[in-house]
This record gives sequence, C-alpha cells and structure tokens, in this order.
Amino acid sequence: MVRYLWTVLGPFALLSLAGCTPELGDAPFLCNTGSPQCPTGYTCLEGSNMCVPEGSCPLGVPGCEAIDASIVPESCGNATCEAEKGEDCLNCEEDCGLCVGCGDGTCDYQSDETCESCERDCGPCECGNQRCDVGEDKDSCPEDCATGPICGNGSCDSGETLTSCPQDCTPPPVCGDDACTGGETELTCPQDCKPTTGCGNGTCDEGESTTSCPQDCPAVCMSDGATRCIDASNIEGCYQGEWTAFTCAEVCEPAPSLGCVYVQEEQRDLCSCDLVEVGYGAVCGKAIGIVCAAGLHCVAPAGNYLEGVCTQTCTGAAGDCAGDPPGTSSYCSSTQTVDGDHICVFYCSSTLPCPEGLMCDGGYYSSGDCYVP
Repeated sequence: MVRYLWTVLGPFALLSLAGCTPELGDAPFLCNTGSPQCPTGYTCLEGSNMCVPEGSCPLGVPGCEAIDASIVPESCGNATCEAEKGEDCLNCEEDCGLCVGCGDGTCDYQSDETCESCERDCGPCECGNQRCDVGEDKDSCPEDCATGPICGNGSCDSGETLTSCPQDCTPPPVCGDDACTGGETELTCPQDCKPTTGCGNGTCDEGESTTSCPQDCPAVCMSDGATRCIDASNIEGCYQGEWTAFTCAEVCEPAPSLGCVYVQEEQRDLCSCDLVEVGYGAVCGKAIGIVCAAGLHCVAPAGNYLEGVCTQTCTGAAGDCAGDPPGTSSYCSSTQTVDGDHICVFYCSSTLPCPEGLMCDGGYYSSGDCYVP
C-alpha cells in the first residue's frame, strides 16, 4: 500500500548531485525526469513514473504487472504478507498463503475465468496465442480459429479434451455412480437409470403383484396384518411372512365392494366396502365394510386382520349373553376380554352349530368355541 509519494524532487536532485546513494525506504516515489531516473537499488516503473525497490511491486501501483512475479521479495519469509514490499500469493506463498481464484496461476474455466475476466491467469486476449478464445472466430482470428476447434462454443469438438477445454467437454458418464447422466438410459445403464413406472422401479405399484412383478413385490413380508392394493379391485394381505391375494369382492362380501384404496385413518391399503350393520354373533370388520350394531364389539382373533365377530361384554352372571342367533349358544368367557371387560363367546359341538360364518375349533365330533376362519 502506498504510504506516501514525494512530489517535490528538490531533495532527490541534491542527493544525486552529491553522488550519494540514499536509503529511501520501501515506499514508492516519483521518478526523476532527468538521468539517472532512480537511485541505485530502485527501478522506475514505465507508465507510472514511480521508483520502487528492485524486485518489488507494491499493489495498487500502475505498472506493477510488468514486474516479474517470480522474483521473490527480500522481505518474504518473515511471516507477514507485506503488500507494500511487493509480496503477494504468487511470489511469496510462505507469507501470503495460496492464491485462490483469479491470481492462483490456473485459468479455471469452470469458474468462468477467461482472458477477459482474469488476464493474470489466462493470459492476454490476443490473436495468435494458439487458442481460439471466446469472442474470436475464423474470420476475426483465422490464425487461432481457422482449422482448430473453438473452445467455449458449447460443443466438445474434435481435438478438444476435458483438460484443454473443460467448459465444452464435460466428464463422461460413469455407469454405476447412482446418477443417470450423460445420455445414460434404462437400457445402457439400468443400475443408474431406474424406470420411473412399471415393473423394476422398486415400488409395488398398482397392477403389480408377487406373481406379475416379484422384484418389486416380494413374496416375503415382514409384518403380519400389513396390506397393499394390487389394483383397484384386488388386495394382498401379509400373514405369517407371506403375501396372500384377495379380491375386494370376496373381502367385502356380503357388503358391496367399493374397491381397494389407501385409508388414512388406518395408514394402509384396504378394500372399501359399503357399510352394513350386523347384530350379535355375525361376522364383522371395518375392512370388509361390516360394522356391529350399537352396544356390540367386533372382536378379531390374533393374526386375522380383516374379520371378527360381533359380541357383547359380560360379567359372568346369568343372562349376560342373551340374544343368541337361533340354534346357537353363547357364554361369558373367563379369559377373553376387550378393554378389560369379559366378552361373550359361542360354544359349539357336534349337535350345536356356530353362528353363520364361524367355525368350531373343536372339530365336528367334539366341543369347543366358535372362531372366524
């Protein structure tokens, strides 16, 4: 940084006449108009008429770019970047650190450095520099552009490389880098370019199933009770690690099916059915569109994610389980509960059937309880 300038040349003239070599310090000062122009140890910068210490080029002084930046200032190495002594990142990295951006000695096309924006790194914009720069063409500079490729025209032409013209020549795509780029397609690089729709995109989409697209819809499932729509009319349910397909018509029966949809409250796919209200002892389930009448509970056995049976709570007292369907018999269970309350279950034997839609777990010739198959 220029600290002061001598604009009065009288003292300098007297010293010159006396034949002395003065110690004038590191700050630049005006050159003598006569001869010699600067005292010993100083250089007169052409174009600025300033004397500077030989080998230095203070920043901000016109003509400094004419000084060879490879000349290391004598002050370099004192751990202080002294611009007034001509130190910068080019000639004294030890004090001033690495150059970054324009001035680092590399013409970085990726950062839009050109001969126009950063002459210090890219050199002057002039015809005959062996490079067809931006703004030059075969008419304005045939010496550089007549036969060779034009760097900067957006096309990686013959003779251009990633090194010689990175702004035109992008790196070639690498199949297997998880990026579908540079002309890669599902056919040329399926590991990078996944199909967005259809079998093979990693999602079990509508219309796909374990049979039609096992890579998207694996046969093994992790969570019993999970469901997923195959299409608008069919659904799969997870039971004991395997997906099982159902039509919504059979799931909803006897209620009419409205199709397979995602139910927000349940946060899963379910068959939507027209709701039918049923009474004590009937098969029920929201997923199949059948709900129990007021005062009854739909109780599903473990592992069954669709159906249950409409029952009532009880205390064990006589008459608690009244209202059995004709020909059936229920009793208050001592082990089965809903929200802490005991519930009524149906008893069955070879002569006592279960309510319609239920089965006897004791077999045909022995007694037991009725359950949802």
